[in-house]
Amino acid sequence: MSEERPNPMAARVEDVLSRMPQDVYETLTEDQLAALREAIGAARPWRRHPIDIRVAFPLGGRRAFLTLIGGSDRRGGQRRGQDRQANPLITPGNMVFLGIIVVALYAVAGIVALLIGLAIKG
Repeated sequence: MSEERPNPMAARVEDVLSRMPQDVYETLTEDQLAALREAIGAARPWRRHPIDIRVAFPLGGRRAFLTLIGGSDRRGGQRRGQDRQANPLITPGNMVFLGIIVVALYAVAGIVALLIGLAIKG
């Protein structure tokens, strides 16, 4: 007996539909709901990425998250351009994050150099 895995796209579609005003949702026929589910599902097909790291951690009384995904880019040129405009790389938040990463890498490199120096002397 195999356990059925949840379908992330189905959950996403139902989440979108649940945001619809209840009085509007109730007026939709089953055919209209089926068409909406299909259109929403086709708009962004769910694909698993070869690299998919998602981490949540507490940060100052709130929860923060970091997501790193990677794989081959299947978007067309127009879509890449739209994404670049909607999500520019150079933003204050991104610059702070990159600065923290650079400082952390320098700190790790300094510690490694110090340990190597102590090992050579010892």
